Amino acid sequence: MIANQKTGIPLRGEKRDRILEQIQNMQQEDADWKDGKVWCLVYYINQEHDELLKAANDELYSANYLNPLAFKSLHRMEQEVVHMTADMLYGDENTVGVMTTGGTESILLAMYTYRERARKLHPRITQPEVVAPVTIHPAFDKAAMLFGLQVRKAPVDDDRRAMPREMEALINENTILVVASAPSYPNGVMDPIEAIAGIAKKHDLPMHVDACIGGFMLPWVEKLGYPIPPWDYRLDGVCSISADVHKFGFGPKGTSVITYKSMDYLRHQFVVTTDYPGGIYISPTLLGTRAGGPIAAAWAGMKHLGQEGYLAVARQLMEGTEHLHQSLSNMPGIKVIGDPCMNLISYTTVDNDPDIFVIADQLEEKGWMVERQQFPDSIHLTVLPTNVTVIDEYLSDLQAAYVYAADHPEAVAKGSAAIYGLMARIPFRGMVEHSVKKIMEDLYGPEDKTGAAQNDPTLDHPAWMGVVNRLFSTWTRLKKTFKNLAHATKMWLIFIVLLGFGASLWAQPYVDPIQVRYQTAFKNGPATPFNHIWMGGDLPFELKKNTYILFSPSFEEWQLDQKDPEYTYPRLQSLVLPVGFILPFNESKWSVTAMLINRWNGNAFFVDNTHQIGGATYVSYQRKEDQKFSLGVYVNNEFFGLFVMPLFGIDWQIDDNNYLFGLLPGRLSYEHKFNKTWYGGFTFRAPTNSFRAPNSGSRYIRLDDNQLSLFVDYYLLENICLTLEPGVGIFRKIRTGVEERTYLTNVNWGDGLFFRVSMAYRIRL
Repeated sequence: MIANQKTGIPLRGEKRDRILEQIQNMQQEDADWKDGKVWCLVYYINQEHDELLKAANDELYSANYLNPLAFKSLHRMEQEVVHMTADMLYGDENTVGVMTTGGTESILLAMYTYRERARKLHPRITQPEVVAPVTIHPAFDKAAMLFGLQVRKAPVDDDRRAMPREMEALINENTILVVASAPSYPNGVMDPIEAIAGIAKKHDLPMHVDACIGGFMLPWVEKLGYPIPPWDYRLDGVCSISADVHKFGFGPKGTSVITYKSMDYLRHQFVVTTDYPGGIYISPTLLGTRAGGPIAAAWAGMKHLGQEGYLAVARQLMEGTEHLHQSLSNMPGIKVIGDPCMNLISYTTVDNDPDIFVIADQLEEKGWMVERQQFPDSIHLTVLPTNVTVIDEYLSDLQAAYVYAADHPEAVAKGSAAIYGLMARIPFRGMVEHSVKKIMEDLYGPEDKTGAAQNDPTLDHPAWMGVVNRLFSTWTRLKKTFKNLAHATKMWLIFIVLLGFGASLWAQPYVDPIQVRYQTAFKNGPATPFNHIWMGGDLPFELKKNTYILFSPSFEEWQLDQKDPEYTYPRLQSLVLPVGFILPFNESKWSVTAMLINRWNGNAFFVDNTHQIGGATYVSYQRKEDQKFSLGVYVNNEFFGLFVMPLFGIDWQIDDNNYLFGLLPGRLSYEHKFNKTWYGGFTFRAPTNSFRAPNSGSRYIRLDDNQLSLFVDYYLLENICLTLEPGVGIFRKIRTGVEERTYLTNVNWGDGLFFRVSMAYRIRL
């Protein structure tokens, strides 16, 4: 539990011992990394080195490196750190750089620098793009958001390595930079940097190598004799490298280095303001004020270890990694992902059977801190000096966790595994973004109005998340079965999309995994009173990159007051089992949506020839990030033959508070956000459906309605939405026929008022 206390500055200062005692008490809830059960976050060698870093930090902890002329010692230390790093990376006398507060700032600065360089050298480029593999660090996405760039991501191969040809295919007239990793963090796999650098050189583009995790490890791994291909300034196409001192440089937290091949690149990083009343302002990094302590400690740490010290630590870590890698590879049912080049390893289970996140749960119960990953679902390990002595203990606990998960296929991921596992498997990334942002809101938000401490948002989760994870895990195994069956029979299935709620899901700002609707229509003159109940939901799954399958099962029932049995039947039901696909056109703005539907419409299911099959297909064009249009055709094989209608859809986020979305003739809605709790707007619906009239031979009934309504959404809880919707039905029809298009009857159902109430578990995208 995290207590987010509402406090002010104390009126009277507290004593030193009391303050330190409070810090020590709060640390009781922190991860205990000293016992070796934490495979990330803390890069610790020994007590002697740690004490040196603290002492060096204390020497200059008050110094402000905003003005390098005021603290010349810091300037000298920074430049010596840069030069030592450049020498390690085979730079020359022209290699330059600066220290930063971490890998993210180093990456942000690289992206900013190349944007400014492009503005200077290529002013025609107004929409700059960066080409990178999908395994690139999220800091590049953050930089793109901040600096108005677009990162075009190329797929990786089965070993999680970047594919140079795929990256080259993304290069165009707007490309300003090519990026690769040494290695990529998720799997410890080295991208083919030599080939990618050659492509960058061929297209006269600069290349940045993200070596934040490997920059202070790979040079020593190579010197130990491991097969590390050239990836640094030995390659002519490499123009800049980011490397974190606070990782395997074993410096203090908050220290990284960004180096450039020459000042021709670094000069674009400097920010100069000449018209500030306080004087001319210049900044070499994102920060103005820069703490002196971390710079001094990083310098001291590198000087203390020396090349021999780095080699000794690298040897220890690689020997431990080799033992871990070999043991994991020999463990039945466990698969190491890719070919890691240093002390980073990720592994999963074969076909995710048993569920890797259930194994993660079991490991956590034994005291291990587990890093969960996605695409594919896996567990990540960074072998640190504190981990080397407990590798065998970890392997033993992993074997026991595997046996438990295999013996208990009904087990569901719970706790942290539940939320991380669920996020890893949901293809609607907007849903994931919403959930993650909510976690951060819980962490950084104010205390609740009752003054109670807030829950740790990463630990306390509803039990249903584990159940949903089990559904996703089951689907993962079924996918392989379906794939093998398709391969054995060499059959291809072409699906089309059904007009309805499942299809319209792709044109709305939210998804409802569970929804119940009740509608009642009032008798008003000629209007026929009726009650309508609808229950259903939408369950999305990912088949492969950017390709999704959607299940949208639903049930509905109409209860009509019209009693004439010759023409209608008072109780009509529908069971719908649609299966839909979204298929992208590579990296273009086009996609196709497709769904196959099985429907049983009548008074009793699976009897009296109530089965229908049909659907629709439409293509979508993403005109802008917040504006998409769709066009297609609806086809349904009804009791009298094919029923065909054109489709038109729109998905337009007008601004942060207004949204227009829908797929006609199914549904079109305008939604306005009043606040986080209240939404409202209006909707047009045009439901149409045909039912087999029971005990009537070949007779069928068609219901047509056109509904205009106002709606109000009220979120009782964050994801529990109550909708109240008054409206009017117009041009209503009840028609009957006998196996042909010519209707026997065509009765005006009667225009009139209705009221609908809905309850949904809703996740806003």
